[in-house]
Amino acid sequence: SQSRLSFTLQIMLCVTFLAVDSSRYMVDRWAIGSKDRPKSQSHTLAQALVTLQSLLSFVSAVGVSFGMEGCTGLKKAFLPKEIIRCLPISLGFSLSTAAL
Repeated sequence: SQSRLSFTLQIMLCVTFLAVDSSRYMVDRWAIGSKDRPKSQSHTLAQALVTLQSLLSFVSAVGVSFGMEGCTGLKKAFLPKEIIRCLPISLGFSLSTAAL
């Protein structure tokens, strides 16, 4: 039925988002911890990876929002009021990622 398919899609989207988001830590550790590269090169690589991972997380979050709520939910997600409401938490996550 339609509701079962919708529920399955929501679960798949959430699992995909969690997998993408949780892989960030492993990639960060790899970029920073490699002994084969000079420290300055590792730092640059880590910064580039953090930027790309953040972009990938944003795109996957937009996909999850669209998959779960459709165009209406996607429009609501980009309302200035909603962005400002989520800004303190977003800044906290960004600072913790930058601290790696």
